[in-house]
Amino acid sequence: GRLGDPRAVSPLIAALEGTAARADTLIALGQVGSTEAVDPILGVVDDEAPLVRLHAFLALGRIGDERGLDAVLAGLEDPVDYVRAAAAEAIGELGSERAVAPLATALDDESRRVRVAALFALTWIPSEDVVPHLSKALDDEDWEIRIYAAEALEKRGHATR
Repeated sequence: GRLGDPRAVSPLIAALEGTAARADTLIALGQVGSTEAVDPILGVVDDEAPLVRLHAFLALGRIGDERGLDAVLAGLEDPVDYVRAAAAEAIGELGSERAVAPLATALDDESRRVRVAALFALTWIPSEDVVPHLSKALDDEDWEIRIYAAEALEKRGHATR
């Protein structure tokens, strides 16, 4: 995986089936970054193991193929907060403007981890449509999120209160 050798994709895809090392396999597939892995990864985004779902979303983000966007967006509804946070991170890596509204909704998540991931994901989307949502995060109950939001707005050339 780390070497980025595309010859590793086929054996890694085979390892997704019935192995205890699914999460490690997904990490490796994400590191290789081949779009050939997208469809098999999409096949495990609903896995019963949260760790597998988490690494499936992260791998889809690292690969950067838009075919993974809908699955990753659905990951924002996962019952496990660290999986939702991974989905938000992956959405940011995909950088799609289609993700602005779902990420804005994630800014209201009960989990700080998810709110932070959604905030950072919004900063990676090259659209001015994110600005009102970054501004809204200035009112978050968590002071660090307010600071991150202010920094993100300033980097975009927008004054904060």
